[in-house]
Amino acid sequence: MNLDAVHSSHHNDLFVPENERVDLSVRNLKVVFKKKDKKDWKQKLPGKNNDEEKQGTAVETGAPAKIILNDISLDLPKGQLLAILGASGSGKTTLLNTLSSRMSFAKNSSNPFQFEGLVQYSQRNPNVSYLLQEDLFMPGLSVRETLKFTAQLKLPNSSNQEIDSLIDYLFEALDLKKIENTMINDFKYKCTLSGGEQRRVSLAIQLLTKPSVLFLDEPTTGLDANTSIHLVQTVKDLAANFGITVIMTIHQPRSEILEIVDQLCLLAKGGSMLFMGSLNESQSYFEQTNYITRQIKVEDDANFADFLLKVSAIDQTVSKEVEMEARERVNKLVSHWRSHQSLKSNIEYSNTFESGQPIFNQNKTNKPSFIKEVRILMHRCYVLTIRDGQSMITLHGIMIMLSIILGYAFYKPGGDLGGIRSITSSLYICCEVLGFTPLIYEIERLAATDGRFLVRDSKEGVHSITGFLLARKLVKLVLEDIPIAIVWSLITYFMWGLNETSNFGIFFINNLLILGVGMGTALLCFMLGKYQFGAANLIVNYFYQLQNSACGYFVNAKTMPVYVRWTKYLANFWYAFGSLVSNSFSDYTGDCPYEPGSSECYEYTGEYVLKNLGYPKSWYATPIVVNIAWMLFFNIASGTLLWFQSRRKTVRTVKPILPKTKSLFNSGVQSNKEILTKVYSSKFIGEIFVNLKDIRLTLKPSFMKNTVLRKPYDAKQLLKGVTCTFKPGVNAIMGPSGSGKTTLLNFVTGRTQKSTISAKGDVLLNQDEIPFDLLKKITTYVVQNDNVLIPTLTVRETLYYQARLRLDVSRYPYIPVIVTDLIRKIGLTDVADIPIGDAHTKGISGGEKRRVSIAIQLLNDSKILLLDEPTSGLDSFTSSSIIALLNELAITEGKTIILTIHQPKFEIFQKFDNVLLLANGSVIYDGAPLDMIEYFDSMGLRPEPEMNFADYMLDVISNRSENGPETAAKMIANWTKVDKGEFTEDTIPVSEDKANKEYDLDQYKTLIKKPHILKVAFQPILERQFKVILRSPNVFFCRFGQIAGLSVIHALYFSPMRNDSESVLNRLGLIQQVTVLYFVGMLSNVTVFPIEKSTFYQEYEDNTYNPLTFMICYLINELPFELITSFIFAIFTVLVVGLPRNGGMFFTMFYMCFGILNSGESFGMMFTSLFDHLGIAVNFVANLQVAGVFLAGTMSINVPVLYKAFNYISPLKYVVLALADLVFTGQKFDCPEGIDTCSLQTGEQVLDQYKFNSKLFTNYVALAAILILYRLVAYGIFEFKVRVLRK
Repeated sequence: MNLDAVHSSHHNDLFVPENERVDLSVRNLKVVFKKKDKKDWKQKLPGKNNDEEKQGTAVETGAPAKIILNDISLDLPKGQLLAILGASGSGKTTLLNTLSSRMSFAKNSSNPFQFEGLVQYSQRNPNVSYLLQEDLFMPGLSVRETLKFTAQLKLPNSSNQEIDSLIDYLFEALDLKKIENTMINDFKYKCTLSGGEQRRVSLAIQLLTKPSVLFLDEPTTGLDANTSIHLVQTVKDLAANFGITVIMTIHQPRSEILEIVDQLCLLAKGGSMLFMGSLNESQSYFEQTNYITRQIKVEDDANFADFLLKVSAIDQTVSKEVEMEARERVNKLVSHWRSHQSLKSNIEYSNTFESGQPIFNQNKTNKPSFIKEVRILMHRCYVLTIRDGQSMITLHGIMIMLSIILGYAFYKPGGDLGGIRSITSSLYICCEVLGFTPLIYEIERLAATDGRFLVRDSKEGVHSITGFLLARKLVKLVLEDIPIAIVWSLITYFMWGLNETSNFGIFFINNLLILGVGMGTALLCFMLGKYQFGAANLIVNYFYQLQNSACGYFVNAKTMPVYVRWTKYLANFWYAFGSLVSNSFSDYTGDCPYEPGSSECYEYTGEYVLKNLGYPKSWYATPIVVNIAWMLFFNIASGTLLWFQSRRKTVRTVKPILPKTKSLFNSGVQSNKEILTKVYSSKFIGEIFVNLKDIRLTLKPSFMKNTVLRKPYDAKQLLKGVTCTFKPGVNAIMGPSGSGKTTLLNFVTGRTQKSTISAKGDVLLNQDEIPFDLLKKITTYVVQNDNVLIPTLTVRETLYYQARLRLDVSRYPYIPVIVTDLIRKIGLTDVADIPIGDAHTKGISGGEKRRVSIAIQLLNDSKILLLDEPTSGLDSFTSSSIIALLNELAITEGKTIILTIHQPKFEIFQKFDNVLLLANGSVIYDGAPLDMIEYFDSMGLRPEPEMNFADYMLDVISNRSENGPETAAKMIANWTKVDKGEFTEDTIPVSEDKANKEYDLDQYKTLIKKPHILKVAFQPILERQFKVILRSPNVFFCRFGQIAGLSVIHALYFSPMRNDSESVLNRLGLIQQVTVLYFVGMLSNVTVFPIEKSTFYQEYEDNTYNPLTFMICYLINELPFELITSFIFAIFTVLVVGLPRNGGMFFTMFYMCFGILNSGESFGMMFTSLFDHLGIAVNFVANLQVAGVFLAGTMSINVPVLYKAFNYISPLKYVVLALADLVFTGQKFDCPEGIDTCSLQTGEQVLDQYKFNSKLFTNYVALAAILILYRLVAYGIFEFKVRVLRK
């Protein structure tokens, strides 16, 4: 923290007065995870989870209870900093969340946690802030704007000048001044700040509330050593200089961090306390317990924090005996501490959790007025909407394009029966386009950005739910809803010729309300879907189909069965469509070909149209008022639902899933050394040295930025002549943030983006030059964000399927042995049968996920293994075990292991065989770690005697240290003069022309990873995909439940099908409803395919299998759902509704339904393959499908020639023709009452009128051809994206 800022005139901005400072006392705190008993025939499973400390990560098991925190007692004086330490599973985060009252203490069946004990603050309702582990910032805002908007909401009584003064003070105190105008995230969620800067910005946001108690959850996770110390020192200054009581968890502290904090709280696995006190007191205390900890000596560790974590950890990776010894040691330490702990004697015990209420009231009384809150949120929403130009252009551009396309499709229809049908259809199109298409886009936007921040900020009390929803609605109304409605209304009103028969004002108001109700519907469905895109889409589709069926267009309102006829009054489409129809047909007279005044001309009048549809004449006011009410209702209901859900702090947990082949996996063969030695033997005999020579990576000019927009090109160098050697063993790439560690690692793995980065230099294997492209084929890479980890699969299943995809076929019989051995070695035995989990359903912990990622890559028979920050987020004990495992692999299997690491303790540092130190993209040192100490010493750089050298070397070259940049520049210049001896600039010249160069790679062919052929990879991928679908309720119901639900809806509205005049339109409506299954296929795709695609992308990067295998397996898993649901749909629409009940009609309906679903899936696949941005893909797909549905033939009879050509490649044309042929052929229809003759008395007349005459066999063949064509095109686009666009 900037001390000048601390003593500035704004010191009182954060200062907590003495009488408002807070101390804390805890007595006998106990937290138990309890699963309610189930009467089940299944065997009860023992609870085994290594990280139940996170709220919700406790595993639902058959055990009656699992203790998370066990008899915790402590006293924390006011204005002090407490650090909670402990290994994984010790309950650190549970303790933090309990003390901060962020967990639900309610005593009900939905809460699996039970609490008991005393938690007492000296202030009844202290002002509390909580820094989450995850940094989440709104895209499109600068650092200053982010803080200012938050301050305006949290400090309503402060003037703008006072807020700016406080923000300036925080910038100075937290060293954020230089980035105050930097945009944190763009609208693709690409962050421009370093990890340390993000943490400090998050801390500044929490300090805006001027808290008296500050909680921090793992604030140093992902930060380098210098940044971590700087952040903790800042927090310490807050406690010391401002009187703020600070409580934080920390997983891998340096000794310098322990020296900063006031109090340490050490927890052991199982939630028992081992110590509470200052650093000096802890050192004295554990010297007295050396009879218990004699196996672990304090003096053996340069970092005392590592000793603390060692004595509290239980090692389960070596043997059962070692594990039992560790448990005995921990139990003795717990007993010893309880007998020696000294606590305040004046604390009267009472159970804080008896009432089930929060410890303190978190609802802040200092809130802005509602009007002021709305004004602030409107300003923020306006700024974000305007800056997200790509989304605005996409939304408005597509709606303009669609209005022109459909305007031309229904361009000034005539006054004959076909023209009247087209006018009616065009009016319904307003409901469909404005009420459904933007709705899908809105759901995607809510799921990706707006909804996430609404849910988070409302829970954190940043703003009210009502204020956010109202502000957002007002801004979107002005910037999106009104412009879209105006443009749509102007274009279609005149192109459809409505200006001759209707009022523009009524037409526009109805369109605006349709759009407004649709957006409100999207919001409500998003809430009902629990903020999940797939679940929300499923609900939307049901809602949309109910609207369609009840609106009176597809099925005449008069002929609806009485038990559903009332639903039209609940359908906003019915009111909107009725108002639009009444506006156009109240005084309408068509072009009757018969003698004027004859009974045959009655069908050509507006009176007949209105009577047939069931609407009164001049019906405007009621529909408009009702739809305004619906728009308000949907928004109010959404806010109410979110309010209710945000107060239900339920915990979603997972339960173990035992493998069916349990006996095979646990047969004890993992101890068979002979088998494992045979399995792990490498095909390549010898060692691998990777030499890099003068590697230079430079950003290429951007076509859009530098060519189109003509902005100056800045040839930024990412790597500046890197020359180094990676030897057999463990090689570490180190350096401060921004030094180029990950950039270099990506280059060595062959994953540098050729489209944006140019690469020069040479790469050599054992002194033999190789092309850059070969790197990807011979290396194995453990990435930080692992898409291979599928939430619904267990650890064991994940490794099993990855083994099937990565190991040679000859090793398949030993997969159970390999998986079980790997689980034991990597320390995952306790969670082997626990699902991975995700952000919504907690499974294993973050550290355990990291170990699973490493285990997956260890399955590859690769001599070169690369890992990006393998110890990030892990405690020091787990980090040491990971590095020890890598060292063992390097020795036993002769691997060359390359990893990046930012904060190693000395024990880890000295285990590396080679260290490459980078600064600003250049090499500072390359050699043995212990030789680095002498090298630094030769330059006059010596750490303090007890300081970790690995930390020291990062400190002296860090841009944050006082002379860091100058020291780094000096060391870069000095290193270029050092002769490394391995090779010099004279021995290996840098190659200039690599395009035509020939390489001798025969000796390295066995290193190249070859993807499995279709025959080998087919079964594991197919089985895995199917298992994921069955275990994902949203996916399963989206694929199966949508069609089943729609089948029931159609049966309710269309049955029984009669043969009167209204049934002609009803039959056409039912055929049109069948075409709507096109959307269902697309929605199924966007729910499943993008997730599967992300998994495939990473597995393809690992060279495991090819796109064809993936697409075939996806198709085979897709087909059963399409076939079964098509059969169900045919049963309801043919047999229940009452279409001709014969084999031809049933099979045709089944086949056509299958064809539409499959085509919709393929069509969605084309765009979700092409666009990684799901919102853009959905927008394109939905609008093109809307156009295809309207042009299918039942709504627009006289389709323009250009669109007829489009129809020939649309599956909907052939579906409509085939169904119409069988639905109408041979049918006779009664004329309306009072009319002796009418134009459509037979099915053949209907076919002639609507130009539906066709050959059934031709439609069958054409649909089959389109099915194949669409899927081949989708596959081609996918191949192109994988092999070209992603390069």
